[in-house]
Amino acid sequence: LDQALRETPFVLVRQNSRGEMEISVRGSDSRQAAVLIDGVPITLGWDHRTDPSLIPVTGAERMVVVRGLGSLLNGPNAQGGSVEVTHDASGQGAGGQARAAVGVDQYGAWVGTLGYGRRLAEVGGGLLSMHAGVAHRQRDGVSLPSGVIDSTAHDGLRTGTDLQQTDGFVSLRWNNPGGRALGFMVSGFNAEKGVPPEEHIRAPRLWRYPYNRRSLAMASVNSGTFKTPFGHGSLEVGAGFSSGRLKIESYSDRTYTTVNAQELGDERTTTARALLRHSLGSATLRTSHTLADIRYEETLSPAAAVNYRQKISSTGVEIEAPLGGFTQVVGGLVLDKSSSPETGGRTPGQEPFDDFGWRLGVSHDPNERVKLHVSASERSRLPSLRELYSGALNRFRPNPALRPESLLGFEGGVTVNRVLASTANSTLQVIGFRHRLDDAL
Repeated sequence: LDQALRETPFVLVRQNSRGEMEISVRGSDSRQAAVLIDGVPITLGWDHRTDPSLIPVTGAERMVVVRGLGSLLNGPNAQGGSVEVTHDASGQGAGGQARAAVGVDQYGAWVGTLGYGRRLAEVGGGLLSMHAGVAHRQRDGVSLPSGVIDSTAHDGLRTGTDLQQTDGFVSLRWNNPGGRALGFMVSGFNAEKGVPPEEHIRAPRLWRYPYNRRSLAMASVNSGTFKTPFGHGSLEVGAGFSSGRLKIESYSDRTYTTVNAQELGDERTTTARALLRHSLGSATLRTSHTLADIRYEETLSPAAAVNYRQKISSTGVEIEAPLGGFTQVVGGLVLDKSSSPETGGRTPGQEPFDDFGWRLGVSHDPNERVKLHVSASERSRLPSLRELYSGALNRFRPNPALRPESLLGFEGGVTVNRVLASTANSTLQVIGFRHRLDDAL
């Protein structure tokens, strides 16, 4: 996913000093952007952010990036924006389609991918399809930039930038013409990699990941459109289980021969999300409920393992209604809750808390080519278990007293579409926004 997001305007992908990739959407902090896979938020884990280099997109059919708080219904911690990746095997041909590719990425890594998809059968008036794939990426290191001093660089390659990673996935999906659908996707990822030492400080991290593994299982159900006494509605329900294990070895010097500390992490996160849409006359009601149960076992050798747990919920509702023939108004409220029943033995732990957020927006289409919009919103971000309790090989100090940070945002813009030909068009968009972040973490 990190490779795909680098092609997206106003999305910054960077590597932090732990060797993890971080996402910044239109200037946001990496924990202020939600990542959803097949409608299920996966950002809600030990650290409340997703390393996009651990998310395979070999079989992804669509990626949607929303900059700013475009909706209150994508789960907690979506202040800066959201990224949603969708797997859909329904477009495969009856005879099957295989794909293979090999190449070199911008960092000099050799990359190979294999993929296969096909329609399996007609079942219950719908079509059952599958898609599967595997990918491998390997590099000895990243070329040392000109003028950069790295005392342990080898063959012109930056220290700690080697990488070996393999991922695979299988997805099954059933669709029928009425819009009903069932989907299931599993993926796995395994990597061994170095961590580049920071050259601007006296005591940089001298770390390696002997392994960093991630498994995802996602299931989704879509009811299609159904009639009720009040109009028409549709219901989407998704659930996901994310399992991650990592090992960090810390070395005593830049020869990387003597291990002086180790960190082991074992994460288990279960997430569920339901999204209901229903007509209200000419208006549309959307409501969403997200639940997450995060469990993490941290071992900072030679100390014994300690356990952490966090429970998070988010319930939001939005109503979009026409105002005249060319104007739409949308408003919504959301309630986010968090508690941490297991704190790794640290007392006192953080007190449970909840916080409301809101959003109000107006869009106006004076003609078919021009669209104007303005919006205002306020939303909080919940502190993660790692921010609250982790010592992380003496790099951070636990702080159970952290409270949510609150972002107040205003935005306005204009979009102009112009048809150039029957198969092409151009879009010009200009947006101004102002954000105020209080109690920033």
